[in-house]
Amino acid sequence: MQAVRIEHPLDSIAWQKDGTLLLEEFNHPGTVAEVQGTELIYREVEPTPTRLPLQDRANYSPDGEFVVGCEAGVSLTYLPQGRLIAQADIDMVPLKFGGCEVDVDWAPDSSAVALVGVSGEVFVWRTDGGAPVRVAAANPAQSPGSAYVYPTDGPVAWAPDSKRLMIVQSFDRTTRKATVMIIDPGGRPLLGSPLSFTICLDCSYPLWFTDGVFAVDQPYVRTYYRASDGMQLFKWAGSRSSNIDFQPDSLSPDGRWLAKDHVGPNQDLFTIGPIEYTVHDLHTGAQFILAATSLSYLGWSEDSSALYLLNLPEEEGARSAPDMAFGLLAFHPFTQKIETLFAQAMQVEFAPDDLSAFVAFPAREEGGEIGLSAGIWKLGTSDLIGRQRLTDEVRYRDPEYGYWIPPNHIQAAWSHDGTRVVFANHQGQLKLLDLSGEEALLADQLYENYWVEDVALSWAPDDRWILAFDVYEEAWLVRVPES
Repeated sequence: MQAVRIEHPLDSIAWQKDGTLLLEEFNHPGTVAEVQGTELIYREVEPTPTRLPLQDRANYSPDGEFVVGCEAGVSLTYLPQGRLIAQADIDMVPLKFGGCEVDVDWAPDSSAVALVGVSGEVFVWRTDGGAPVRVAAANPAQSPGSAYVYPTDGPVAWAPDSKRLMIVQSFDRTTRKATVMIIDPGGRPLLGSPLSFTICLDCSYPLWFTDGVFAVDQPYVRTYYRASDGMQLFKWAGSRSSNIDFQPDSLSPDGRWLAKDHVGPNQDLFTIGPIEYTVHDLHTGAQFILAATSLSYLGWSEDSSALYLLNLPEEEGARSAPDMAFGLLAFHPFTQKIETLFAQAMQVEFAPDDLSAFVAFPAREEGGEIGLSAGIWKLGTSDLIGRQRLTDEVRYRDPEYGYWIPPNHIQAAWSHDGTRVVFANHQGQLKLLDLSGEEALLADQLYENYWVEDVALSWAPDDRWILAFDVYEEAWLVRVPES
């Protein structure tokens, strides 16, 4: 075993692309740690801002190569060469913190920028040269006698594919009615007529969700629409106590299927639950309800034909719903069938190629108590490689502790090349397991009396070191033996 303790106060720590570690402590400059042999060499650096100033975030293109200036008229500059591409006489809305940032919206691919003048005229300015082209009129962000007109988002927004531009043509603050049109970058309308929505004053304007879907927010409700014709696809309704998902949405790679979970409707102010699990077809608006009480979304297959699910029991002896066994499942949206892949699995960590997975499951070993065991499972087979004992007990969800906290979260992390997985067990050990089933003890007794989810593990970019970071803000670097 070769472990190096990181002797430095820290609130967060993460690998950088160059193989160094960035250590950050609240309200202090950042520190970079570099591994030299068996020692760590520290040097102080200025913290990298996680967010640029508001005006900089809007005025700079996403790729960082272009910037819009609003000091005298409007200018477009190519930063790598410091070259002024062009200038234009467009009056932008001045805001109290200066600049024209709220009325600048860049296409995600940095090919063009949309500008809204004081009069509400919308211009599209391509970065390959030429003058801005007037494409539409929009609701100005500011009106006489009002410092700001809600909603606070700008009145233009690009679709993720940079091929559509949403324009808020008007917004009545009294009735809260917004009129929206969708155009292409040349100004051609893509809808037969504008769409009208009622939106709350402290919500955003309609926002893009995918290339072909946008959403409109109301308190506790988000409604999804198809951009090609404005058809309502579905509503996501929360409760008075919560209108947020308990886990991130899972969107299929082809953008057609969306898996969500949320508190069911009509709950009182103090109720959390029940949680509903649904899969939505963003082409047709069809909805499929998954009959379970504790599901985790693990992501989609590469071809979008299957959603991987982990169905967990909430208590010992719990019965699963019909056709929804406990364990690792696959939901096939085209057939609406659910397939059991690994019965009773309680945690699954997929390898980078999605062909193997580190799976933890309840088992009684050597006549002892039921605990968690684990091994490497090859998808589509019954093979389990390198079976290991992880814990001497199985934990279940405690509703008072929180439905969203996984009860048996075993820390495991795959190497970047997908040939090895490192994991922690209840004995305070860090172990390494490869695809042949060969195991190695990396570290022993680094931690005492910890449940295994208290230790976060991550591999260095070159897979030569493993960072172990615990909830008490202590960290170690553990050397990986040569394979």
